[in-house]
Amino acid sequence: LKRSPADPQAGLRMGVPGGWRWRPETLMRQGVQPMPEDVRMEEASLMRESKPPHVSSLVSWSTICHSRTCLVVFLASILALASMCSLWLSSSPASKGRSTGSMSGFSIDAQGLATDEVTAPRTMLSWGEANARAIKAAGMLTEKETLSLVRGFSAPYNKSETEKRQRGYYIGNTAAINHLGIPALKMQDSHNGFRTSDPGEVGTTTQWPCPLALASSWDEALVAEVAAAIGREFRGKGANVMLGPAVNVHRVARGGRNFEYLSGEDPFLGARLVRAFIPAVQGEGVMTVVKHFAFNEQETNRKFIDANINEATAWELYYPPFQAAIEAGAGAVMCSFNQVNGTYACSNHDLLNRDLKKKMGFNGFVMSDWLATHKTDAITEGLDMEMPQGHWFTGERFLQGNSEIAVVNAAVRVITSVYRLRLDEDVSCEPPCIEERRRNVRTASHLDLARKAAAAGTILLRNNGVLPLDSNSVRSLAVIGWAANASDSSDAWHGSPYAGGGSGHVVAPSVVTPLAGIRERASTAGVKVLHYLGDNTYEAEQIAAQVDVVVVVAATLTAEGWDRRNLSVDHRTNTLIWKVCSQKPTIALLESSGAVLTPWRNCVSAIANLFHGGEQTGNAWASLLFGDTEPKGRLPIIFPDSETDTVIPSMDAGFHYSEGMFTSYRSPTFKAAYPFGHGLSYTSFQFGRPRLLVGPHCSAAVCVRTMITNVGSRPGSELVQAYLRFKRKRPSHAKLFLRGFCRTQVLQLGGRDAVTFAFTERDLSLYWVDVGGWVRPMGIEVHIGASSTDIRQRIAILEPFVASDGGGCPSLLYSKDARLEHQHGTGGDLNVSPRALQRHLPELTADETFAWR
Repeated sequence: LKRSPADPQAGLRMGVPGGWRWRPETLMRQGVQPMPEDVRMEEASLMRESKPPHVSSLVSWSTICHSRTCLVVFLASILALASMCSLWLSSSPASKGRSTGSMSGFSIDAQGLATDEVTAPRTMLSWGEANARAIKAAGMLTEKETLSLVRGFSAPYNKSETEKRQRGYYIGNTAAINHLGIPALKMQDSHNGFRTSDPGEVGTTTQWPCPLALASSWDEALVAEVAAAIGREFRGKGANVMLGPAVNVHRVARGGRNFEYLSGEDPFLGARLVRAFIPAVQGEGVMTVVKHFAFNEQETNRKFIDANINEATAWELYYPPFQAAIEAGAGAVMCSFNQVNGTYACSNHDLLNRDLKKKMGFNGFVMSDWLATHKTDAITEGLDMEMPQGHWFTGERFLQGNSEIAVVNAAVRVITSVYRLRLDEDVSCEPPCIEERRRNVRTASHLDLARKAAAAGTILLRNNGVLPLDSNSVRSLAVIGWAANASDSSDAWHGSPYAGGGSGHVVAPSVVTPLAGIRERASTAGVKVLHYLGDNTYEAEQIAAQVDVVVVVAATLTAEGWDRRNLSVDHRTNTLIWKVCSQKPTIALLESSGAVLTPWRNCVSAIANLFHGGEQTGNAWASLLFGDTEPKGRLPIIFPDSETDTVIPSMDAGFHYSEGMFTSYRSPTFKAAYPFGHGLSYTSFQFGRPRLLVGPHCSAAVCVRTMITNVGSRPGSELVQAYLRFKRKRPSHAKLFLRGFCRTQVLQLGGRDAVTFAFTERDLSLYWVDVGGWVRPMGIEVHIGASSTDIRQRIAILEPFVASDGGGCPSLLYSKDARLEHQHGTGGDLNVSPRALQRHLPELTADETFAWR
């Protein structure tokens, strides 16, 4: 929780006590070496090579004009000019009415909204170059400045009781070091936008769909587009650090923060989406802080629980999204509250130093979750910054612990991330940033994008043909349920059907409710809409009797700090659905925080789900019901058949991840009402026979292509999914793993599209503890389908040759791309097929050596 008490160190002198001397100039001989110049992070394809707008003239102006008055005049002039432009744009005909590319019947009134300032994504420095600059800068830091980089400070308190904290500060703050050009780090929460925490700030930012809703789109380009827009809103609010994204893979279906996690229940899906999200935000000049590392999969007792997990499960299931974030260039990682294998995460050497910084190669800095630091020695165990303020990280405590070098190393990591993102080149306010926090950053294009994202995340789970609604046969409908016209919660910590509660909640005073969105769209089709917002079943039945179709809107509420009590929808809505579904064709619309039980699923005509969809939820529902947009969403989790088909939160202080990798669709015992990857379309598709691509047609380790044909009655697109089955897996490994997904283009009736999956060696591998890394086993099948259970085609990946010991276990596997893939067996004689040898040995070059067991 981001509600911290008064600083227990208040009154103590900043900096280091007299007599203690910093010697940053000794860094080179103390083992802190600069990164090689050729160490470069591979930029995601979304990061274009074009240079960002030139800002040197602004920096020069700022250098000449040091006075605060002059800077205020300059900023006021910029704001006045922006206001005049906004006023002119809002009055022009092009700025009003339907947005370009909008769905039918949807329009945005741009009056009162800001204009979107879209710039080319900035290019980053290499980690090596940024680190070299940081080491040089560290040699010019004073003791006080060095300490200011490894701990935050909270907003000062007011004497007034009505407003305890001063305005213009952020959830997290560090001090600027102006003579080195190091800006203040201004950190704000986010899971569905910029958190409006200042008084009077509500309504000035967009409430976006939650990350789980974005994950439901399975659309990397859309995720990047939304992430960039959120980054621009952060930048407009004066912030340069986003406390997100949260990327933990779901373990507990009732998890109170599952809606925040971009990965859903699958590491591969999370890794793909994270690689799109992070460069998009950081391309806007806002650093990302990936959280919560690690094994923070439940809220129950989150501050002290001890999660015990084995190495294979960690690397196979829970680490991949974090590793993808590092490969995408994330500037910081936030360690979690909980303990891991007996040690708190924020002082866990194995977690932070061994796994994160060494094995994953993370070059940025690690900050603590708020009040998650438990000792000063955490600075030597991998923690680089204590937040929200310095309780354990003080000069006096560091002196007692002889942590001088570790403190400087941590400061260097912080500066490295700043320099890599080139934050030092930005003209940026120093808290308090009053004017920036008052600024309205909502734009017409952002609202249109929020609607588009919510629609893309809408998942059609069931449909007997009632959808899309035909206004020729459906002349009236009833919208029923408490959630149909619910407003957003004004208390961010309680949540609503549109956004989960907690530290990242964005309050939306102008949310489009389901009733409002459906009623507006129905009016254009001449469909009459009745409504009932209570939970009295008799009254609901009376309304249902008067219409052709009933729409029941159900929701679940959850928030940071607690897990859901069960997986049912809230407020007796189950009873309402049971009553009306036997009377009239009924459509159930679910606004959920995560997995939901659907005991009435065989009674209703259609079911659709939207994980907290943000302020444009009502318009997204309307577009689905009337067929204005095709349902593209797919489940990033399973909807279980019952509570027993899930992992439940542990009430114990310590517990084991005893299920290992067998969660979600990977479990052989969990039964799904709606499986992972499931989602219907308004048309149907045929999957052609897959074939392997070789030679110049494949640049990856293995490529598989299949042809998708629209054999239905409407245009549409299909999300094709590829799962790998490892036939010679170890008992601890699951049967199927998602290793690819791709959406076709929109296909007309009879239209076809070729979908190609390019599998890397990592995709074809499993983590083997005895070799401490990823191993490609023999016997792999590619299962291609529309969900984890709806498999349409299979194809085996042929190995160069088969080698086995007498017991049939894999002993050796070689290919032209991977020399020694695996050594395992009982020591029996090696049996190699002579035909396989004769066929494949000529393909090996002279420098490819065999290492026989």
